[in-house]
Amino acid sequence: MENYKTIKSPNFTHNKDIKKWLKLVISGIMAGISISIGAVAFIFMKSTSGFLNTSFTAALLFPIGIFLTCYFGLDLYTGKIGYLIEKENLNKEYALRVLVITLANLVGTIFFGYLMHFMFKDKLDSLYALKAIGETRVLDSSAWSFPRVFISSMFGCAFVHVSVELFKRIKSDFGKIVALWLPVTAFVYFGFDHSIANMFYFAFLGDLSGMRWVYVLVNIVGNAAGGILTHLLIMFVAPRKKEEVVEPKEELINKEELVVPEEEPISKEEVVLLEEPINKEDSDHK
Repeated sequence: MENYKTIKSPNFTHNKDIKKWLKLVISGIMAGISISIGAVAFIFMKSTSGFLNTSFTAALLFPIGIFLTCYFGLDLYTGKIGYLIEKENLNKEYALRVLVITLANLVGTIFFGYLMHFMFKDKLDSLYALKAIGETRVLDSSAWSFPRVFISSMFGCAFVHVSVELFKRIKSDFGKIVALWLPVTAFVYFGFDHSIANMFYFAFLGDLSGMRWVYVLVNIVGNAAGGILTHLLIMFVAPRKKEEVVEPKEELINKEELVVPEEEPISKEEVVLLEEPINKEDSDHK
């Protein structure tokens, strides 16, 4: 009977890669939904009349989305694009990952935005904050329109990148929360552009016309420029310390466990006993 060797299927690594990219897509969609949750809270708070319902208090609710993204380790475009210039990320795979994340983020925001559109269709007229966003966040024919949106997008991602970088460096839980909340609240209060959040607003309005897509595309490019420039400035002024770099879990092995105890050297007498031949009489007697 012939013996057959067991050969591993070449599809094993292929399936593993599919799982990795599928996980990235799902993570990106969930990040888009998370940003949408913070954005819808901002819209409703700002559109409600009351003593405490101001632009600042409404802006305090938007960081919920960033907090969910960072806490659960989800993949958000504005949190990843700034790290494109790091040495280990200067490759095609990371660029492709950022592209997939961006598309997945937009899918998540469009899905959640239209879900909110159908749920609150009767209340859209009363959401004046949403209507204001729809009226002001457009590209017009003026010469200042494109630079204004581009620069606004740069500042929007700059604030987000600062918050993400602080979240990575600060060790205390309270410090991480403050690091996420303050910069993001500031950029929302100032009215800077965030590509993923804007796509949610447009979907919430039920308006994804060509001009809306052009506006978001300008946001994406501006976010990239702002995130990368901010990361360059941070690394130049305050580079990370060695203890701030967190190693992957697979490499966190106790070095003491890797220490092999040294064997005691064998004495000459023990060597002689080992090399001495066995006596034939003793072997016959046995």
